[in-house]
Amino acid sequence: MVSRWFMLLIMLVAALAAGGASCPRSRRLMTPPPAAFTQVPTAQEIVQTINANSERIRQLQTAGASLVIPGMPSLRGSLALERPRRMRLLADTPLTGAEFDLGSNDEVFWMWVKRNQSPAVYFARHAAFATSAMQHMFPVPPDWLIEAVGVVRLDPQAPIEGPYSRPNGQWEIRSRLAVAGSELPRVIVIDGTYGWIVQQTLYDARGQTLAIATASQHEYDPVSGVTLPRLIEVQLPPAGLTFTLRVERYLVNQLYGDPTQLWAMPRLDGHQYVDLADPRTNLSPPVSGPAPTVPPTASLTPWPVQGSREPLPPPRRWR
Repeated sequence: MVSRWFMLLIMLVAALAAGGASCPRSRRLMTPPPAAFTQVPTAQEIVQTINANSERIRQLQTAGASLVIPGMPSLRGSLALERPRRMRLLADTPLTGAEFDLGSNDEVFWMWVKRNQSPAVYFARHAAFATSAMQHMFPVPPDWLIEAVGVVRLDPQAPIEGPYSRPNGQWEIRSRLAVAGSELPRVIVIDGTYGWIVQQTLYDARGQTLAIATASQHEYDPVSGVTLPRLIEVQLPPAGLTFTLRVERYLVNQLYGDPTQLWAMPRLDGHQYVDLADPRTNLSPPVSGPAPTVPPTASLTPWPVQGSREPLPPPRRWR
């Protein structure tokens, strides 16, 4: 069977695949964000504030991103995304080179991990993921991990409980997240002045914690009007996994790279292609056999990652 490291990366790509994402950067933002609330907000005002921030993000690209997992060396990489489902995360280390390729387009998401036992590209079509083996192993829906990095879309018509007062001037609201025909309880804690999300917790029907996402070091971009956290810590208790996402700078609502390459599954010689949604897939190392028919593929490195000699372009950046 595959390792926990491999399983975490499956969850990470599924999560980032649906829309926006984030991570932090080294320099502090000088422009203060506007206050969202000057008095006790209503539940609808909180929903409007959260949705307004997320809806401003159509595209996002980062440089200097890093992924930190306890017991593993820090990985550097680059993240690009275009809502609702296009995403590409490449990561490497200075000594070992490319370590993994995580991505998603309108049809499928995929993952390649260098350290896996057998060379393979694992993928699944979005429409089939809910019934795949991964859904039973990790009850947290893929879309939730997108929200974990701060891009949350709440239904204004859905029932919302609160707000409830929390320490440090924060506010809590409670809602439910539709997952595979059921609704899971969700708690969102926001900053009482600026309205950005500082923590999200998702529970199962028995009240057991499925996932916790804690966001901090938020920064505001006065050009796009977007606020994103500089640090995101995610805990997945059922899987016994935790990880931290970091980024040095953002390009908001612009992308660098050929879209035909950026959003294409990689075609890697000598690798098998394993469909995670296939009922016959048990997540064991793949055996020999031809690669299935999949959407258009591309090379492993469609745009320069941190450390590449080809620099990122100098268009408008996160200040």
